[in-house]
Amino acid sequence: MTLRRRLAAEGLAPVSDDPAFDDGLAAAVARFQAARGLPPDGSVASATLAALNISPGERLREIRLNLERWRSMPRDNPASRVEVNIPGASVVLFQDNQPTLTMHSVVGQIDHPSPVMRMMMTAVLLNPPWNVPNSIIVNEIRPALKKDPDYLKRNRYAYVDVAGGKQLIQLPGADNALGRIKFEMPNPLDIYLHDTPAPSLFDRSRRALSHGCIRVDNPRELARLVLAGDPAWPMDAIDAAIATGKTRSVKLPHAIPVYLFYRTAWVDADGTVEFRNDVYGRDQRLNQALAQRDRKDQRAPDTRADAVPVKG
Repeated sequence: MTLRRRLAAEGLAPVSDDPAFDDGLAAAVARFQAARGLPPDGSVASATLAALNISPGERLREIRLNLERWRSMPRDNPASRVEVNIPGASVVLFQDNQPTLTMHSVVGQIDHPSPVMRMMMTAVLLNPPWNVPNSIIVNEIRPALKKDPDYLKRNRYAYVDVAGGKQLIQLPGADNALGRIKFEMPNPLDIYLHDTPAPSLFDRSRRALSHGCIRVDNPRELARLVLAGDPAWPMDAIDAAIATGKTRSVKLPHAIPVYLFYRTAWVDADGTVEFRNDVYGRDQRLNQALAQRDRKDQRAPDTRADAVPVKG
């Protein structure tokens, strides 16, 4: 009965004192779970119970923080763009200001957070090699080599000549860390969207699992759509180029802006308010900054002319 009343307060279930956990109540729980980024299985396990017990005051605070973020966002969005919501671990391609492709994504781990930034997607790289960052060489590959001297060979790593020395790469292939498709977006942090050889990760409700780049669960369709202005690159041509196993860069007909946002609360087109976990603790830091600003505003003297006291 308490659960039914809790869901009724959000308009997810009719007001009732019926104590039975019936199909209608399970469906209401599933709707609640979907709006919190949880598996919509209709059962009240620990994660769902924790979300149900978040107070209205806390949710109001989250909305306020995200409104503050909204003020810093562009007022006039390009008609064609890609939006990545980091806490939501989702990617949406907009064309003519309409969402034409929505995908699950994998975003950066807590120790390797994906940044908030704007980039331009300029090309699709088919059968990409992976230039292994030095931090991964030091922290992951060298320890793996100590346990398995054949680690590089088994995983198709090789050193190649580059200006100034050698670069460790993973050769293109089905097991490459970038999968078969990389979306090139030149930027100082070397952040990009890409395929993955581990699609099962998209089935998880919590997907902060990468080193900072964004993995997408339907890269072939994304490639087809962003290359749609070029008649030489329908889906069968993309698949044929991938099948060759050779690396090939295909320039986009028009560069597309890509925005990486941090939204823990937003409203869907149908009016549903969505909430996600504050995966990097940025809500907490923003809340502290706003509280400090508010305290400073309260201490500041009022210098308006009509606020000056009259003497005499």
